[in-house]
Amino acid sequence: MPEEIELSDAEIDRILQERARIISKSLDDDTEHKDARQFLTFPIGEEKFGIDIRFVQEIHPLAGRMWSPVPGAPDFIAGAVNIRGRIYSMMNIAQYFGIKTDWNPDLTHVLLIRERVSGDGGRMEFCIITGDIPKIEEIVPTGIRSPSGAVSQKLSDYLDGVTESMVMILNIQKLIDDPGIIVNDEI
Repeated sequence: MPEEIELSDAEIDRILQERARIISKSLDDDTEHKDARQFLTFPIGEEKFGIDIRFVQEIHPLAGRMWSPVPGAPDFIAGAVNIRGRIYSMMNIAQYFGIKTDWNPDLTHVLLIRERVSGDGGRMEFCIITGDIPKIEEIVPTGIRSPSGAVSQKLSDYLDGVTESMVMILNIQKLIDDPGIIVNDEI
């Protein structure tokens, strides 16, 4: 029987970094996708949105998860959800942007978003509700076009653009920096 080897945290980190370097090197060799960035895409109603994957920390199905509506919260706050013992607000961006949708509770997922707020350096954490299981897509930035008049001005203000396949690229930083999504009411 082979002898069990115990590795230190530093050795494990070194091994994982080497594996990541090897994997990224093989991806860099693929010139067709060299400039592509990864986006998490998901449907909301009849629309399809994309978020830069760097902002998404976790993805969870909403079915079977402990969550609750928050009385007195704005309409676009669907409630609060418990993820790993922490409570996060759930933002219904369909409601926020005026997109009509019917949620299927069996397919609905929440994306845990985490990013720094511009200016004060604080960290914002909240969840966005999606209409189905999100997918990872590689999108080349040159394939993103300015949103046309086909979307509302409010939605257009939060988009980096639209791809040829009609994925609306949501600018999470603009959403995070919007004081309109912060609920500061005290009782």
